[in-house]
Amino acid sequence: MEACSPARDREDVFCRGLPGLPTLFNKDVPHVNDDTRHLCELAIQSWRACMAKAHAIAINTIEDLEESACRVFSDSIDVPVYALGFWTEHLPQDVGTSPWKEDETCMTWLEQQPASSVLYVSFGSTAVLSQTEFEAFFDGVICSEKRFLWVFRPDLVKGIDYSASAMEIKQKSKGRGVVIEWAPQPAVLAHPSVGGFLTHCGWNSTTEAIANGVPMLCWPYFSDQLLNARCIVDEWKVGLDFHSGKKNGHGLQSEEVQRGIQRLMDGDEGKTLRENVQKLKEKSCRSLQRDGSSYVKLKALVESLV
Repeated sequence: MEACSPARDREDVFCRGLPGLPTLFNKDVPHVNDDTRHLCELAIQSWRACMAKAHAIAINTIEDLEESACRVFSDSIDVPVYALGFWTEHLPQDVGTSPWKEDETCMTWLEQQPASSVLYVSFGSTAVLSQTEFEAFFDGVICSEKRFLWVFRPDLVKGIDYSASAMEIKQKSKGRGVVIEWAPQPAVLAHPSVGGFLTHCGWNSTTEAIANGVPMLCWPYFSDQLLNARCIVDEWKVGLDFHSGKKNGHGLQSEEVQRGIQRLMDGDEGKTLRENVQKLKEKSCRSLQRDGSSYVKLKALVESLV
């Protein structure tokens, strides 16, 4: 393993050669002064305590997606590891653990849109944008002239008038966009009119996008989202990121958001991303078939408990 000292430029390597992981840049690693550090440390301590007593460990991934990481993780602990993804993407749509009330009226609007024409925008349930970031995304989404469905939580942006901002987005979209507080995300991503996903790269969102064959435009917020974005862009090649970022001292500009959306939704680059994510979708589906890796692992886990 090779480590490098932190630096401002996103291309500076933080660590390469860590078993099971891609090369990590400074942008990909939460800094020690992050507000979330204490919570992450508590979570890791809790996981370690659980693993010490576990009969087995089930992880929400598929071997075809993270074969090396699964192997390294399995070799590093004394209990069996079962990669069981992505069963959750195939549960009935009324089964979920959403922290917000889902607004299903957006599905009627999606039915009226052309195939692969809609950008789905959601930053998850915990990410918070600064006013500057919000303005960049707002202007970039509007100026891209793409249809969009934006999940705009009341607590998404610090210090704004939520109702006024939501209304302004609707007005400036001129009928091209829908703004809701929370969406039935698996159903949205499965809809044929959705052609791209502007996401915070939470693992649930990442796996749901892959399972439904939707390419991503990445704006990770904290924790594992940073590494998820690196894998989405560089390892699996099913998404794009921004040169700007929270960790490199450069502010996000609306022009960069606009370009990112247009690159994702249009042209040869977007076509390649859609082809790549479609291949991963097919692998995900195969893993759940009777002889697939997730099916076999689930059967082995059940048998080990009998």
